[in-house]
Amino acid sequence: MSFTENMKKSFNATADHLLGNLKSGEEANINLSAEESLFVRFNGNKVRQNTHVEQRTVGLLLQKDGKTANLSFSITGNIEEDKKRADFWLAQARQECDLLPEDPYQVPLKNNGTSDSTFQGDLLPDEKVIEAITHPAQGSDLAGLYCGGTFDHGE
Repeated sequence: MSFTENMKKSFNATADHLLGNLKSGEEANINLSAEESLFVRFNGNKVRQNTHVEQRTVGLLLQKDGKTANLSFSITGNIEEDKKRADFWLAQARQECDLLPEDPYQVPLKNNGTSDSTFQGDLLPDEKVIEAITHPAQGSDLAGLYCGGTFDHGE
């Protein structure tokens, strides 16, 4: 399963779990920001830094009793672990709402459904990136940064 497929499956399960555990009088907005990226820094036509980043962050906005808590937390891609994290952070958001004063300017959440768009780019496989950049630059003092990968955002 690809990163995007795994991440969407995990996020959807986590979001469904959060929404299913809301109490009467609570509303939530749940967002996703995720990436699986390769970063390579070059200097003197040599690799000076090579880093792979994989992260998934869920944004949770909870409205309760005229109060709003807004927080974010990481998910792992393991659905059962992610549900436990969601339970913990939902409890934290509820506690935060209990401590906040009522917001007279709060705009109630409206269910506009979900949004998800995917654009499949055509990137080189990670193992071919370095050769594709350094080979044409042989004999030169190439310096620069390569950054490429999958970025996902959804609601």
